[in-house]
Amino acid sequence: MLKDSDLKGYLESYFKEQDSRYYYKFLKDVDTYIKKVLFKKIANKELLEDTAQDIMLGIHNSLDTFDMSKKILPWVNSIIFHKTIDFYRKQKRFSSLEQIESHEIEKVEISMEDKFAIKEIISALSEDIFGAKYVEQKLMGETIEKISEDLGLTKANTKVIFHRLTKKIKKGFL
Repeated sequence: MLKDSDLKGYLESYFKEQDSRYYYKFLKDVDTYIKKVLFKKIANKELLEDTAQDIMLGIHNSLDTFDMSKKILPWVNSIIFHKTIDFYRKQKRFSSLEQIESHEIEKVEISMEDKFAIKEIISALSEDIFGAKYVEQKLMGETIEKISEDLGLTKANTKVIFHRLTKKIKKGFL
């Protein structure tokens, strides 16, 4: 059985000694734990493996934001929960996209009213520093890392700000 204290010990040893063996042990134990959790939720072995890899990548990428004074397993479980939800959303989107013929996609046109509304929203966003950076990231393909650096914020904080802006935009369209 996986223990929080073991995982914390591996990470603390890794950060103190800079010995990658401890990080490898941490990742190996977490990977086994993730697969046990996902086994109950995802029947397809390939999809389970892809989702597990996505979760592992999420853990690796956000490890620098983890507070070592907290327990690790609840944090890992939270990432598993959110990445599993993302998995189901992707599956739903994929299955609905399969039903649409490619020639139907080409026929979709944006009305003049919608185009005007989109231009208005982009213009309003561009007036605010966060909105301008949001447009840079979402429409121009700029990385979160670069934008975080430009704004002098953490990557996590930038993502939260962008998430809130996305919610405001969605609310404006609904």
